[in-house]
Amino acid sequence: MGRMVLQSHNWRESKPDDNHELKVLFLFTLTSEAEQQSGVKPDARRTFWTEVRLSRDLATRGRWAVLSKAERIKAMFRYAQEQIRDAGRKVREVPLFWTPASRLGDGPPWDLTTIEFPKAPPYIFEKTQDSDPSLEARKAAGLS
Repeated sequence: MGRMVLQSHNWRESKPDDNHELKVLFLFTLTSEAEQQSGVKPDARRTFWTEVRLSRDLATRGRWAVLSKAERIKAMFRYAQEQIRDAGRKVREVPLFWTPASRLGDGPPWDLTTIEFPKAPPYIFEKTQDSDPSLEARKAAGLS
C-alpha cells in the first residue's frame, strides 16, 4: 500500500466534562513517506486535531488509577497514534473507555517510559487499507 508518516506538532488539554476525566487534543500531520521525502509542506488537508477522551470510569480502574496526569497523557498520545495507524487515515475523535473485553481495562498496555512525548519522533507505519471504509460504504449504497 505505502508507508505513512504521522508527525506530532502540538497538544493541548481541554476542559473535562461529566463523563470524561481528561480530554486532550493532539495536532498531527499525516503524509505519505514519498510526500515527506519530496519536501511537501504540511497543509490543511494533511494537518488535523485528534481529540482523545479518557472516561471517568476507565480512569478509576487498574493501573489508570495510579498514573500521574502526565503518564495518562502519554498513554492517550500512544493510543491516538495506534488508532490513526489502524485506520490509515485522519481520526478526529478517539474515546478511551472501559468495556469487559478491552485490553485497556487494567491500564495502558505500553511501557510509558518508552513513549517520547511531547517531542515525539515521526511515527512511520505501513498503510494497510486502500481507501476510507465510510467511502466504500457510500459507494456501495450508491451515494458516491
